[in-house]
Amino acid sequence: MGQEPPPSNGEPGDEENPGQVRRSRLQNWQTLLAALVAAVASIVGILLMRGADTGSQPDPTPESDEIRQEAYITKAWSGPHPRLPSPAVMYHLEGKFKNLDPGTTVVGRLGPETGAGAQQWVMANAVLDRARSTWKVDLRLQRPGKRILYQVGTASADLYAGCPAETACLVGEPEASPPPAEDGGGTGDPDQASPDGFTPTTPLTDARTGQTYSSPPPPEP
Repeated sequence: MGQEPPPSNGEPGDEENPGQVRRSRLQNWQTLLAALVAAVASIVGILLMRGADTGSQPDPTPESDEIRQEAYITKAWSGPHPRLPSPAVMYHLEGKFKNLDPGTTVVGRLGPETGAGAQQWVMANAVLDRARSTWKVDLRLQRPGKRILYQVGTASADLYAGCPAETACLVGEPEASPPPAEDGGGTGDPDQASPDGFTPTTPLTDARTGQTYSSPPPPEP
């Protein structure tokens, strides 16, 4: 007769009870699921903390809250001066403005005026309609050059207060001016005001060709 196998002593090689195997596997799955839930909860907590930190920060403030003053040209035409002899001409400019301070006005510039000595430019205050945000100015040249350029900008209302169209002030050659903004308005940046107190808001424009310049081009031969 064959001998019966010895009873199991619980060592790894011994056979296990099927019920114990199922319980062991269930415990392993429960442990793994608990670890997974804990990891997800930890990630969610970190995301919530980051969101709270971001929401508590103040909104970034703009670099500058300065409102720029703008003036731009919508119409320009010229013709012989009605009261001065040829070759005197008159230029009429008009347009719109935005954010203009009460003590500031739109100023027109036209030139150069030829003659003895250095070239000079005509400056005159525009007539403002603040209710409609429009302006217009008439400028005259008694001795116009071959190339005539015009420009508008802003200045203190009393800077050229004595310079209406018929007694327009003559000033020196303008400084380099900034290009216009993409929407057609000017820069109106006080930091770019020229030494004479005039802040260009449009480039210098050739009355004949429409070409624009940031500074006066050389005289035509």
